[in-house]
Amino acid sequence: MKINGEAFRKMRENLLLSQYHLAKLAGVTPNVVKSIEQGGLPRFQSIRKLLSVLNLTVQEAYQDKLLED
Repeated sequence: MKINGEAFRKMRENLLLSQYHLAKLAGVTPNVVKSIEQGGLPRFQSIRKLLSVLNLTVQEAYQDKLLED
């Protein structure tokens, strides 16, 4: 499972969240958010935490093209 970094960045920016603020809310490091936006492969636990902050289920994230196989 991979996060579409560009879609993720756009969603974060639309919510007016900085990388740091989103990371703090999700309980991950800012480097995780930065890595995702640059195409990195985060752990599933990090994805789950970030989706929770964005108020999305895994299914919704796939529908919104935020998650890819």
